[in-house]
Amino acid sequence: MALRRRTTRKAKAQCPIHLVSSNPIARGSLVDAIVKRDPMGASLVDGEGKLPLHIICEVGKTWDGGLELVYDAYKKAISTQEDSNRGWLPLHFIVTLPDVSLELIRMVLNLYPQAAMEVDGKGKTPLHLIVESNKDWECIEAVFSAYPDAINVEDLCGKVPLIAAALFICDGGGDIRGTSGGERERDALSIENLSLEPRLGLSLEPTASSFDGSSKLQCIQGSSSTMSNAPIHVGNELSPPPQSCEAERSNPRSRDTSLSELNVLYNLLRAAPHILS
Repeated sequence: MALRRRTTRKAKAQCPIHLVSSNPIARGSLVDAIVKRDPMGASLVDGEGKLPLHIICEVGKTWDGGLELVYDAYKKAISTQEDSNRGWLPLHFIVTLPDVSLELIRMVLNLYPQAAMEVDGKGKTPLHLIVESNKDWECIEAVFSAYPDAINVEDLCGKVPLIAAALFICDGGGDIRGTSGGERERDALSIENLSLEPRLGLSLEPTASSFDGSSKLQCIQGSSSTMSNAPIHVGNELSPPPQSCEAERSNPRSRDTSLSELNVLYNLLRAAPHILS
């Protein structure tokens, strides 16, 4: 059968359904045609251990662009890990997409809410992955709300999501999918030996200006004692001051981006202040 014929092993041993799922510009009508002719193809893994649903989530196709069709053909895939050392579920792929919509994150979560609890081959929950992928708090909150206890889960390097987010921001971001440049796991930093104070302006000691006189953390040096959901103004903690207006304009890490990152840290701290105690 032509639709079951695979490419070479060097080309990932993929069937047509894998190939069309991996094409970000393939029309939904093409996905539909292949799925209708060979619905069982949606249950086949390629040479990398990925089901078509894993692949279509990885490339960022939308629900209407083919994801729904592949999901309907083999619904069990939503709760199936890829057959590799990484062991990602479809949700893991979705949360690491650069421009994924909040709507799609919620949709995939609704299909299999338990995915928010599952860890990958490095011990990372979807919450770890999404805080390391430069998302705003609204997207992160959707994953956090699905499994709030993930805030306390340590990955294999001993990092809880708050620490993972702080390291990601301090490192200036990175490619969570790759292994070059962004392989922060090799640092093997644990909570006990991580010093956030000089890098992010976070104080680990109680202060006189604490919220109720007993709080053990102060999010921003020089901030007021009241914690709120209002946007936080960024000082000079995340990056050195620009040398000129021209340098500031040419800085790819804009002030809006810094505010968004700081807002993520702020909300993670609110959710788990005990991490720094």
